[in-house]
Amino acid sequence: MATQALPSFRVFLARLAASARRAAAPARPVPSMQQLAERGQLMEAADLLTLARAVKRA
Repeated sequence: MATQALPSFRVFLARLAASARRAAAPARPVPSMQQLAERGQLMEAADLLTLARAVKRA
């Protein structure tokens, strides 16, 4: 019985360690609307709607 619980405990510890690493990582700043527009990464509402429809169909 104890040998069956060991792998799941290792998985639990691995997930816990990964979660701790993510929490310790510095948060990436969210770009402003102006920065997105300057980089050409800003999408118009119509583009977003078209993309959402394409994803829904796929």
